[in-house]
Amino acid sequence: MKELYYYNIEYSDQEIGYLASPPANLPRKGIVIRLLVLAKEFFISIQNLRFSFFTVKLERVVLFANNQNEYNSFKPLLGLEEEKSDLMVWGFDDQAKKFSLFPNFLISLLSIFCVPYVFLCYLIEKNSGLKETYKYCFEVYCKVNPTRFIVYLNLLLYRKKIKKIIFTNDLNYKVRIIKNISRSFGIETVFLPHAQEAVVFPVLTNYDTYLFPGAHFYNIHFNKGLKGANIFLLGTPKFDQLSFYTSKNKREKLTIGICPNTADDMEKYNGLITHLATHLQEAIFLLRPHPADRNYRNWLSIANQYQIKVSDLLAEPVGEFLKNIDVLIAGESNIHFEANYLGIRCFYFVNNSFLYKRDSYNIIKNKLAVEFEKPEDFVQYISGSDYLSSQKDESGIKYYYDNFNSKFRYDSTLLCRKIISEDESSLFTSLVDANHNKVHTIGEKQASD
Repeated sequence: MKELYYYNIEYSDQEIGYLASPPANLPRKGIVIRLLVLAKEFFISIQNLRFSFFTVKLERVVLFANNQNEYNSFKPLLGLEEEKSDLMVWGFDDQAKKFSLFPNFLISLLSIFCVPYVFLCYLIEKNSGLKETYKYCFEVYCKVNPTRFIVYLNLLLYRKKIKKIIFTNDLNYKVRIIKNISRSFGIETVFLPHAQEAVVFPVLTNYDTYLFPGAHFYNIHFNKGLKGANIFLLGTPKFDQLSFYTSKNKREKLTIGICPNTADDMEKYNGLITHLATHLQEAIFLLRPHPADRNYRNWLSIANQYQIKVSDLLAEPVGEFLKNIDVLIAGESNIHFEANYLGIRCFYFVNNSFLYKRDSYNIIKNKLAVEFEKPEDFVQYISGSDYLSSQKDESGIKYYYDNFNSKFRYDSTLLCRKIISEDESSLFTSLVDANHNKVHTIGEKQASD
């Protein structure tokens, strides 16, 4: 049972506290409902049946991406000619109608046979918190051992053709399974995060190399006890695309971008938008809801009610969205970092009792955004201060992205490529910290001109 919780740590870890989220932001609750989800996924896997996951034609570095967001983290590394690259993607495939290259059919089929075992685990579990997790992710627990079996067979077959495997989200159960089995076969594992790290996330373990964006990410794991690791601080390749959006579009009216995510309180955002539409009538608003949000259609309805333009996260690059706004409003979201990278003024909307004053990414603490809770406070701040016309302080963002003040501000991809090919020695300055981690930083010799 402990292994089930280890692999599904996103739900089982009490410090993350995901089950304390508002019910609307969680999967539909109930073991019967989760079993129906498992059955649905099985039939979908039959429709999308593919065997590409089992193909490794050449000796390659494997990038494992589980969804669109993770795939986007790897896109810059792949370049334009993916077929000729020494890199290949497992998992999510953006070029094939978003089908999964993971063997979901076999895993779903075997998962059905694991239902009695998982139900028994549910019955004998005495910890009330862990017992509750079954009601939200029973089907995930059913998939754990079938996934381990299929991954073991696959890596056993192709272990000599895989140079290394790069992961981007350690909370995903598939990642944890592939990572651990890879290490048992002596395959090198690398962690390249798709987003900044929240302080409540567990310490990373069992990777040979860590490609952290900057000091914030490193300090979190150093303080949590990461030891004997090989760490590079180099920014994030996903931000390289922002170089195309450094010049803002000219506009006469103040344009405010509003970015709710799946953890936000929709009613409070509705109240915020209503207040802003009434008191900032000269402003233009852009709404960018998260497509994975179960309330997505309701967000579209709000936008239609107030005649607000909607930015489609899947169709419009984040840089294009940010290029068209002057001010960003968001809650506990990584978009604050992208906005700061481009010099956009940010406001942190405290709207969710679950995340109240949590500031998991230290966005407020490190002054990347101005905090507000009442809509009238935002209006007063915008209307009565020189905040928008003053010079923006960029010192905070450097703490999160080591390449920000270097000539690699928009070329973290090159640094990653050099590390992957083990040709990075001339680009980094190295030291050993108190936890015996070997830490490589870009250093002053690579400072921007």
